[in-house]
Amino acid sequence: MKRITCLLLLSSMLLFSCNKNSEANIVLDGTYAGTFTRVGMVLTEPVPVQIRFTGKSFTGESDKSRHPDICNGEFAITGDSVNFKNACVFPADFDWSLILEGKYRISSTGDSLTISRMYVGIIGYSDTYRLKKQ
Repeated sequence: MKRITCLLLLSSMLLFSCNKNSEANIVLDGTYAGTFTRVGMVLTEPVPVQIRFTGKSFTGESDKSRHPDICNGEFAITGDSVNFKNACVFPADFDWSLILEGKYRISSTGDSLTISRMYVGIIGYSDTYRLKKQ
């Protein structure tokens, strides 16, 4: 009886741990529009953004200057992460953490996409892009 219970428990855990929308199968192609939000000591208002993905390249912009600064470059998806390599040159007079650059967590549901990153330090904060395919 214990074996059956253990097998049922194990198979239930495996069944529910499987993600039907596996992030490893995310293919980014097309234009996505939505918002960027930074959460931390101060919650910023959502800023409208648009990002276009073509092959392994991206380009984009936001409605607010340098918040965030998306510009353009290349990206690669590995598992539930996306790594952006921005090709633009940026001035030194603003918060460089607002540049779409580096490793983010990515998830998708239908035509919606969430790209997020948490920063750890004295003051923790996170950035989230909530996008929908156009």
